[in-house]
Amino acid sequence: MMAGTVFVQRPTESMWVVGPTAASAGNAGAEIDTAVVEVAGGHLEWRLLEEEATPTAIFDDVERAQQWLWAVFGEDVALAVADSSVGQFASEPAAPELVSRARRLAYALWAARWWPASIIDDIPPLDAELLESEIGTLVLECESIVDDEFDPVLPPRSSKMASNADDYALAAGSLAVAERGGLLVLGSGIGGVDWRQTPPGVVDASERALTWDLFRDKGTTTIRVAIVAAPDIDPALPEYLHPHARIVTESALLDLPLRLRGDTWQADAAAPSGAETAVTVSISVPGFGTDRADGTGGAVVREQVRTLVRTRLRRVSIADPSGVSEEPLLAEVAAVASDLDF
Repeated sequence: MMAGTVFVQRPTESMWVVGPTAASAGNAGAEIDTAVVEVAGGHLEWRLLEEEATPTAIFDDVERAQQWLWAVFGEDVALAVADSSVGQFASEPAAPELVSRARRLAYALWAARWWPASIIDDIPPLDAELLESEIGTLVLECESIVDDEFDPVLPPRSSKMASNADDYALAAGSLAVAERGGLLVLGSGIGGVDWRQTPPGVVDASERALTWDLFRDKGTTTIRVAIVAAPDIDPALPEYLHPHARIVTESALLDLPLRLRGDTWQADAAAPSGAETAVTVSISVPGFGTDRADGTGGAVVREQVRTLVRTRLRRVSIADPSGVSEEPLLAEVAAVASDLDF
């Protein structure tokens, strides 16, 4: 992390923002390209797609934040905050190695939540035990700045792995077609999932994982939804984490719980009124995620995240350090070294 300048801002009486740009900090918790680590009195965040080395700090407890401001941004920034000054200030972290470890911790935590594991897209999942172990080590290395009550809780994973990417691509693209025989097909679709609406390890992260079909048989219109499960799906996943399909027409809405059949979440039901004219299908886990309808979780950003992940894995596979400011996670190395057929 090089010396430079940062902006010290005070958007509200109680909130402070310190970072490399003058833009206001958003709701990082819902940003799929933002790595975050909780520190005393606030949090530090890095926008991964912008390959930021200097974090943005958001805090509301100045006294506690003084424990790390000098280490992360240097004396000038720490004094400015202490004096309630805002503006642009020189930044030279007193503990650059600590900042580097904090960024690595934030990235590891990001990977635990947002890593786009997909058998369809040939992106292997990360080994949960390796990832959890490294996060624990990094928390200890950063204990001088992380929040005293910081206790990262990672989602449970199983060791079950998918066997063949082509099989899953086939399932994603033609599962319903294979089952509908000579029925009258009224509509169909294929797509992905807003990652913010499901926990990790539930559904495949591909933009081709979700399929739906609308067909008519014996006077009944039926909608069938299928989405490929995450490559490391736990068959014992509790029911409250099972995904639901939200089916919307111009005149009705249907919430359809999905059930795991093999390696695919599936369900069918009588189609809601208006489905023959227009229908949209989305996937979520009830009670999880965000109500935000902006573009931060859209397909374009998701593809950028996949590109970031593929680049990191490629650099590991060819031992290419160019453009890399940090060593890969142990779980990333293991993912590349795995001889499983992705």
